[in-house]
Amino acid sequence: MGISLGAILAATSAGADLRIARVALILGGGNLRHVIRHAREARQLAEQIDRFPAKERTAVLRAIDAVDPLRHAERLRERARQGRVLMINAAEDEVIPRSCTEQLARALGIAERVVWLEGLGHYTSMAELPRIMRTTIAFFAEDLPPGVELADYEPRGTSPQEIVSRLLGQLAAMLTREPAEGYCHFVDVQFQATLDDDQPVAGRVRFVRGAGYRFRLDCQIEGLVEATLCQGQHPWMGSPGKTIFLGTLGSSNRTADPFQFADRDSLTKLRAAAGAAAGVALAPGVLEQWLQISDVRRTEGDEKAGPRTLRLRSKERPQDFVELTLRDDRTTPHRVRFRVGGVKGSATFRGWQIDTVAHEALFEPPPDAPTREVDPEKLYRIFSAMFNFAMENAL
Repeated sequence: MGISLGAILAATSAGADLRIARVALILGGGNLRHVIRHAREARQLAEQIDRFPAKERTAVLRAIDAVDPLRHAERLRERARQGRVLMINAAEDEVIPRSCTEQLARALGIAERVVWLEGLGHYTSMAELPRIMRTTIAFFAEDLPPGVELADYEPRGTSPQEIVSRLLGQLAAMLTREPAEGYCHFVDVQFQATLDDDQPVAGRVRFVRGAGYRFRLDCQIEGLVEATLCQGQHPWMGSPGKTIFLGTLGSSNRTADPFQFADRDSLTKLRAAAGAAAGVALAPGVLEQWLQISDVRRTEGDEKAGPRTLRLRSKERPQDFVELTLRDDRTTPHRVRFRVGGVKGSATFRGWQIDTVAHEALFEPPPDAPTREVDPEKLYRIFSAMFNFAMENAL
């Protein structure tokens, strides 16, 4: 099993060694020459190859071709036909182009069996890390002896109150706790709702918080806005297909608090709400003061059968409710259906993770997008103004 470059190595190794019985290729593909020319991560390699004299350049390209998975696909094709090759790939991969994945899948004869992570790229595919792990484990477990079953993981603290309080604690961590270097907090949610004036609204929000003031917020509201606010090595913002405003004008290469100009009262209220959520995580019984939380009954009567759904009702406003459906791991939110204060709708969580791995490229603008240098302070003021607007409408 390999991921990214590891998937390329796994495919080549399995093609060269027929003793390897099963192969899981995650975020991989073939046609290495194209990958090297396309991927920002391989730019230095591509430039180095171009600087070689013609004879050396030809030798290097031949060496690359020798380890290209496409070169070894024929020897791996029979195992793929038997269902012993698994491919999981990001549908919008910016590092390994989809065309390269499709080339390898066709060469293996499994073009119709690729597991595509829709709407995700090479680094944002972390949103589906639990699914990737479960799929890969089940794939390799097919070779276990008859009668051997995988253990059913039952997480600690599985009462409805404990589950809800744990998720509130994770939400508080996303807002207030900085992850370690090389890690991030990640949430990706797609929603649709009807406001109290019967106006429909739908869209998608993806939030990533990294170390050292790194963050990324992708917001899409149908018919209204589609934009990215972000800070990696520098602050930047932009929309798909538009010019990226890059905060590098007169920059000292030192990032600062991106919300330094935000309203202090709004920041204090946000921290207070996050602190309250963190407190609830430590004392789940506190929730019973305000909410009735229960399991939604299943027709089969088995609490372990299928996804688990919890219903939350306000004790002061019984007409308000939230129904939370968990993923198969019974710890991660999957879907939410709600009616609160005249607003009703639903949301699907495409990703929800705390302290997951992060790559620096996650916080950088698209490599081929046109850019315009601006004063970083202007971007910080825009970020802060948008934060103030959101808080005024949320509180």
